Amino acid sequence: MHAQITLNIYYQVLNQYQAAQLLFESIKLDIFSYLDKPTTVAEIANETGYDEQNVELFLLALSSCNYIDKDNNSYEWD
Repeated sequence: MHAQITLNIYYQVLNQYQAAQLLFESIKLDIFSYLDKPTTVAEIANETGYDEQNVELFLLALSSCNYIDKDNNSYEWD
């Protein structure tokens, strides 16, 4: 049982670290400035010049951490 608790704590810390790194990179790349209104992956990719697949993966990660909202094909930061 002790090993399971230790493993759970390890995963929690790892997930928090990854979420923090994602947030830092979002700020560095100024992603939130594109999300003040519902915006699609294609719109962000066109405005930034970033690869559309990478933008989508990044936005999905932000959404899974509850940093942004996803509604159908658009993303928004409240």
